[in-house]
Amino acid sequence: AAYASALYCDCRRSLPSLTVSSLLRRVGAAFCRVAPVYPFMAVLVSFVFLFVISAFERLGLPLEVLNMPIYYGTLYGPFSWMYWIVKRRVVEDCEALPTTAAWTSTAAVAEASQGGGRNDKRDACLGAALRRSS
Repeated sequence: AAYASALYCDCRRSLPSLTVSSLLRRVGAAFCRVAPVYPFMAVLVSFVFLFVISAFERLGLPLEVLNMPIYYGTLYGPFSWMYWIVKRRVVEDCEALPTTAAWTSTAAVAEASQGGGRNDKRDACLGAALRRSS
């Protein structure tokens, strides 16, 4: 529950209109992507820590400080990938080209084609698309 709550609060900052049901659908889809490869990802995280442990041994640093990162990295590392999948999809939805009537007005087309908006790359793309459609 804490994982889903933290993800929901984080995603709501990017997309305030996000609903719980929409987030749960995205989490479910991401879980379906992560579940089959979870064992391989856990082994991969452990493999990376093999090199970190070797570096600590060569430098004479205490290995006990790595116990918690290894434990949590191996168990929860694949789920952090799932967190980033969901967060990326929400941000992509937030940055989609707007389709409201305000953006299709002549003044908005002129502003977008001249790059006068807040996001020049998106406005240039929007201006080009609107010029082609008119």
